Amino acid sequence: MGVREPHLATLAPGLPPEQLGVRRGETNVVEGVRLVRADLVGVLERSGVEAFDPSGKPFDPTLHEALSTRPAGDGVHPGVVVDVVEKGYRLNDTVLRPARVVVSQ
Repeated sequence: MGVREPHLATLAPGLPPEQLGVRRGETNVVEGVRLVRADLVGVLERSGVEAFDPSGKPFDPTLHEALSTRPAGDGVHPGVVVDVVEKGYRLNDTVLRPARVVVSQ
C-alpha cells in the first residue's frame, strides 16, 4: 500500500504563520505544534485512518506489540491488555501501527 499523491498535498499545507502560533515578535511553538497536530489528525481521519485502544481485550499479536507483562490483578485473566502505552492505528483491515501494550501474566 503506497501513499497516494493527493494525500501528500493535504499533509503539507502552506499555513500562514498566525495559524502556526507565530506572531510578529513572538514565537509560540507549543500552540503551533498543537495546530499542526490537529490538521494532521483531521487528514488521517478523513482518509479513513482510525485509532484503536485495546484496553481490557485479549492480547492479539497481529494488532498489539507487547512491551512488558504485569502480574494479573483481581478478576483479570492472563493474556489481557492491562495498559496501553500507545494506541494503534488502522486503515480498514490493515494495521498501520500496532498498539503498544502491557499484558497481564
